[in-house]
Amino acid sequence: MQRTVPALGTNPNLDAPDISHLIEKERREAKEKVKQLTDTQEDSEALTYWQGRVDATENIIKRIRWERYNRS
Repeated sequence: MQRTVPALGTNPNLDAPDISHLIEKERREAKEKVKQLTDTQEDSEALTYWQGRVDATENIIKRIRWERYNRS
């Protein structure tokens, strides 16, 4: 049996379960933590970490939307 290789630029995991709601939840929690740290003007290292989490989750959400757009 010959194994096929997905074409360049295609996602072999298109049938994977949709986890965007979990990523959105993570983004909301990270944004809330950033707001708390900003309001209390606490540790800047922690603030930088949580801002990075917000950015990372937003990038993942953009990627998911891009993949969905390309599928349709």
